[in-house]
Amino acid sequence: MFDWQDELKKKYPLTLSRLAYFECDEGWSDLLDHLCSVIEERIKHKKLEETCADQVKEKFGSLRFYMSSHDEFIEGAICLAEKQSAHICEVCGKPGKIENLRGWLKTLCVEHHNQIRKA
Repeated sequence: MFDWQDELKKKYPLTLSRLAYFECDEGWSDLLDHLCSVIEERIKHKKLEETCADQVKEKFGSLRFYMSSHDEFIEGAICLAEKQSAHICEVCGKPGKIENLRGWLKTLCVEHHNQIRKA
């Protein structure tokens, strides 16, 4: 497992207790850190004991964050993070946009888009 994933799982035990791994690249680690911070505090404040992430992945070029249960506040935070992910390079975290790479959608900065296209 990647170090950034282990770090987030240790930092947010309530939010990420059932999550085996993240199905996305490290470029979104800061975005996920912020989102998990918001969710973790909401879980503590509202005592939402059954609320935790089931799956975190990239789909159609942006973040998908699935939870077992959640309230409207958490749903809004997730929606915002998912929309933001479409503007953050999944590889490095720099500004990016969704690119079509031979039928696969991925949010990339110019540098990583060019590297992957040439490969």
